[in-house]
Amino acid sequence: MTEEAKLRWSDVWFLTALGRCAAAGPCALSEVIAAADAIDHSVMNFEEVSSAMVRLERHGLITVDAAPLRLGCTDKARALLASAQDAHADPLEACRALEKALGARPWMPGEPLPHPDNSPRHPALAEEDYRREVAAHLARVTPWRPPGP
Repeated sequence: MTEEAKLRWSDVWFLTALGRCAAAGPCALSEVIAAADAIDHSVMNFEEVSSAMVRLERHGLITVDAAPLRLGCTDKARALLASAQDAHADPLEACRALEKALGARPWMPGEPLPHPDNSPRHPALAEEDYRREVAAHLARVTPWRPPGP
């Protein structure tokens, strides 16, 4: 397997998020963005999302339907996700277990952003569409405010 084809931790984060929202069938990118945020309390950047779509599709783990963009998990992905989720109630721990099961490269402190390995672009995802989906997600999220008067 080439280094470019090897899965990264962010691919597994995307897959874990997709698994949480696509259980009943394909879902919209906005749902994946929200699920990823719920798992790691951060929003995936465009490069992470687009390159994850490329690599996960090549690995036979996700389906990508364009116009409108809908994302789904394959049976192979569902089996891997179920095994990780059965062993770990915490979604972040399930994500880490899935990283190991898939042999994904883990996050390394000090990684550059955007990471050079996240250069592949999926033809079904335009950056403008990604930005619109993120803006819609952030508009729905209530920011945390410290208690007080």
